[in-house]
Amino acid sequence: ADDTQQPYALYLPPTLKDGEKAPLLIVLHGYSGDETSYLYTAIFDFADRDKTVLAFPHGRGRSLYAGKGEDDILDCLDDVTRRTAIDPARVSITGASMGGAGALSAGFPPAVARPTSSPFSAFHWAWPSVRQPLSADPLKLPSGLKSGGSEARTPSVRPASTKAVTAT
Repeated sequence: ADDTQQPYALYLPPTLKDGEKAPLLIVLHGYSGDETSYLYTAIFDFADRDKTVLAFPHGRGRSLYAGKGEDDILDCLDDVTRRTAIDPARVSITGASMGGAGALSAGFPPAVARPTSSPFSAFHWAWPSVRQPLSADPLKLPSGLKSGGSEARTPSVRPASTKAVTAT
């Protein structure tokens, strides 16, 4: 975005063969995190089981994934797809807190066939005033949202493509 190097962590499942097209899950950290925030979690068990490549962009730290922080997500996506055989029809993005908000609003280039978003605990203190999604129609981004049970107090607007999952 500005010719500075921005770090990201990358995980390739050990069973993934060279040249084998794989799904990609971009994982966005929360406000106090960085590209190493999820390196000690069970997400790797799922990645191994499903042969999914994981990418963890730094996103300029506390950028709220706006502006250059969002550019870093796209730069990470570009770099990963140059280095690894990624199936553009199976690109997804997720994150917690600030990362969840970034997952809901991040734009993807047309080369990504059908990105999906699965944010959790999405919070953004300035949303939507700071956010300008790059997606032509972000409300058509297939999403999965889970409510923590406060829906009676907090009404939500949900696009038709969103799968609602209620807490049990």
